[in-house]
Amino acid sequence: MNGVPRGSRGLLSYASIFRGSMSDFVGGFSFFLGVQFSLVTEFMRVIISLEEVQKDGYIQLWLECDSSLVCHVFPSKSYVDWFFRNR
Repeated sequence: MNGVPRGSRGLLSYASIFRGSMSDFVGGFSFFLGVQFSLVTEFMRVIISLEEVQKDGYIQLWLECDSSLVCHVFPSKSYVDWFFRNR
């Protein structure tokens, strides 16, 4: 997804990597979203990463995201669109 202009639609996918506190590989995943806006991909990456971490029972999390908009919007649930909240 790197290099995709904001607001553009295209065939998008994303991936996440999980590492332990000693930088050891814990897991990872990738998904194909089809034709979407790049911002949708950023939101979905964060949501599914959080779901995976919760499912695996981790208590502490360090989350990095390329999108400053996603980082500012996520802490306030009222700004997140219903499409993402009702997954």
